[in-house]
Amino acid sequence: YFMISNYKYFLVLSEELNISNAAKRLFISHQCLSKYIKGLEEQYGVSFFERKPKIALTPAGKVMLDTLREIELAEQNLEISL
Repeated sequence: YFMISNYKYFLVLSEELNISNAAKRLFISHQCLSKYIKGLEEQYGVSFFERKPKIALTPAGKVMLDTLREIELAEQNLEISL
């Protein structure tokens, strides 16, 4: 489950819509973040981000974002419940 391990990478990039800024916020390299997103897109066989003229979520990216926010919320609820 490649995606779940670092889903915050996707969330931060979705907020920043800038790979350099997102990477700085995550304390990882630009290359590491690019590789993660590329691997995620290969895993699902879709593009989650338009790259040009600037980074933007695709329709599939919006579905992924909503899903990951639900996962994040469920994770927070689990931590509160334990």
